[in-house]
Amino acid sequence: MTPEAGRYLDKANRLLGEADTMLDAKLHGAAGRTAYLAAFHVAQAFLFERMAKVFKTHNGVQGSSCA
Repeated sequence: MTPEAGRYLDKANRLLGEADTMLDAKLHGAAGRTAYLAAFHVAQAFLFERMAKVFKTHNGVQGSSCA
């Protein structure tokens, strides 16, 4: 794994920890938004590993093609 992808995954793990804390505090909406952001960072890691390209926006990640 590249260091760049590793950093994206580290960020995703931190965000999931925050989301878990938010769930404990019954902040369900905030937890959902934070978990979505974690998934975004996982997608960035995957795309960087696959394409060696950084997609910085949600539209960029969603519109990328890994074929």
